[in-house]
Amino acid sequence: MLGGVTISVPIADDTPITQGHSERSGLVELFDKTRVSIIVEEAFCPDVLRLIDDSGGSGYTVYRGIFGRGKHGQRGEYGDLDGISGNVEVVTIAGPEVTGRILEGITTLIDKGVIVIVHLADVRVVRDDHFA
Repeated sequence: MLGGVTISVPIADDTPITQGHSERSGLVELFDKTRVSIIVEEAFCPDVLRLIDDSGGSGYTVYRGIFGRGKHGQRGEYGDLDGISGNVEVVTIAGPEVTGRILEGITTLIDKGVIVIVHLADVRVVRDDHFA
């Protein structure tokens, strides 16, 4: 339900998404973008947000209180009171040019020793103009 209107969007095929492509599916036109997810220590969150802005990103969402365990041990233990040692996930949705600039900037952070986990996913969005 979107704004009181039910929208049916059947997606029945497994066709890979190609950047810059759009298609009509059901009643809605869909546009291909990339979801960029960046998990980083809370202390480096402002650097990642600035990177997204400087790369031409149109926005982001920050999820706080992310914790887990991996190659570098446990991070942001549940119940951690100081918050600064915890992780955040920063998510943005972008086209290929902005995604490329973000990944280049992330490489710079990694070269400086910042522990970053990045994963990308092809997504389809309804409002192309909301995502750079």
